[in-house]
Amino acid sequence: LGAFRIVDGGHIHYYIIVGYIVVIILTFIAPKYIIPIAYDSGGVTTSTVTVPLVAALGIGLASNIEGRSPLIDGFGLIAFASLFPMITVMLYGVIIEKIGVKSDTQIEKEELLKDALVDADNMDLATVNIDGSKIRHSLLLQFSAVVIIVPEDRRDDAIVAAQKAGASGVTVLDAHGIGLEGMANFYRTSFEAKDVLLLFLLPQHLVNEVIKSIIHSLHITTTGKGVAFAFPLSHMKGISLTKEDIFKEKAYQININEDEELGEKHSV
Repeated sequence: LGAFRIVDGGHIHYYIIVGYIVVIILTFIAPKYIIPIAYDSGGVTTSTVTVPLVAALGIGLASNIEGRSPLIDGFGLIAFASLFPMITVMLYGVIIEKIGVKSDTQIEKEELLKDALVDADNMDLATVNIDGSKIRHSLLLQFSAVVIIVPEDRRDDAIVAAQKAGASGVTVLDAHGIGLEGMANFYRTSFEAKDVLLLFLLPQHLVNEVIKSIIHSLHITTTGKGVAFAFPLSHMKGISLTKEDIFKEKAYQININEDEELGEKHSV
């Protein structure tokens, strides 16, 4: 278009004004997510490679056509090089929206939530917040509670070990009790809160990894002190999970179901 203008001899400001009117119109029409990319692309294209090549083309044309100024008409091509990408990128966004092409993220989200229910009162389903959003979805997921009772000075070590294994949250409670020796002389025992109880609410696929990480870090099964156990949960409502955790839990449940079916076939 810029080369045609040099050959034709039209005034550059008419072309530029019309071009930016188109940009302004597309700014109101195009999807919001693509507008910053479009505006940035205008500056990116006028780079150290584009400018010398485009300027050389413009100056060459203007120098060899009578009545054209290399300074005005030649360097005017750079304005077109900056303007055109903004138009094409926003047009791309408009066309994609019109024909309904979905991004990988949108497809992934729809696949993830295709079994979500509006009715969160269904007690057979877990109601969760995904990626910390305020929107809640009801999904068929299995959860377990992992309880860790350790000395107070090992609390942070246990939490760090659980975090490394994938736990995303914990409830910390003070705990006190007596062992076998204390029970033998119960009435002379002084109860002091020297332990802490850590409660983790986890998808089923994380339970083994979290317990293993904690007992290895705190040496609970050898020389360390502490108790670790887990039990299944039902009626889970209000917990927050990432999309990654949901995918892993669904994959875990599929593998468990396949193993159970395989075991039934062998037993038959």
